[in-house]
Amino acid sequence: MMLRLSPQFWIARHHRAFRDHDGRILYSFGDPESLSFFAEGRRATRAEITESIESGIPILRQMAMREGSGEAADLDKQYAKALRLVPQDLEGASKTEASHGE
Repeated sequence: MMLRLSPQFWIARHHRAFRDHDGRILYSFGDPESLSFFAEGRRATRAEITESIESGIPILRQMAMREGSGEAADLDKQYAKALRLVPQDLEGASKTEASHGE
């Protein structure tokens, strides 16, 4: 299932592909070396980033609960980790700043 969320770029040195219990290929990425978040052609604000993350949690939680309590606990850990990765000082970059990568 694909969730439609705001674009983000996660750059990591390590990743691995593996198959889930249904044989689908999934990817696990190492800790990011850099992260960039965008909304509407500009750098996203912290509020937009957290809203995007939180919008996917209900469906991910339903999926995790079907898999079992261990999966739900893993989701909670990953959710907390994701929120820690969102920069605190993003309160709206202009389109000019986003286009120049500042």
